[in-house]
Amino acid sequence: MDDLFKTDEQKEFLRVICEESLGKDPISYFSGITPLRSKLTHEDLRTFVVDDQHLIIIFQPYSVGGGADGPFLVKIPLDELKDHWETSHPLFSLIDKAINPHKFISSWDLDEYYQKSTSED
Repeated sequence: MDDLFKTDEQKEFLRVICEESLGKDPISYFSGITPLRSKLTHEDLRTFVVDDQHLIIIFQPYSVGGGADGPFLVKIPLDELKDHWETSHPLFSLIDKAINPHKFISSWDLDEYYQKSTSED
């Protein structure tokens, strides 16, 4: 994630989006009148995948919620992040291709688990 979001401003933007999303999940450590956690660290945001529409942050067990509550994810639409990416990162070119309506590049798809591009480059 450090290579994808290099500046402090970029990292802070991503951290705030994730905290806000987790605060809306009634079973996360970030929700309720007296939440168990109030702030993520950048280390919490290290595991991610990108599908054709989202950056999906995956949180480690017990980091933002109970283990029995299942995996905790935050799905952020790529359009919200487009102006915040570090454009020199190699993943940026894949994201641009994924946004293209004629192609589909995914490292994780809930229905198919993995799909390749639907057209040739």
